[in-house]
Amino acid sequence: MGATVLGYIADQKSIEYVYHIYVYLPLSGVLTLFLPNIGVNKTE
Repeated sequence: MGATVLGYIADQKSIEYVYHIYVYLPLSGVLTLFLPNIGVNKTE
């Protein structure tokens, strides 16, 4: 699904624009480390 969206963006803008988006994709993954843990409490 991501490839479809990025392909559409490449068709509308340019492939260089998509390369700039690719640079920030790993950064978004690293930022998920700072999200709070809202998991279910399994001490029951």
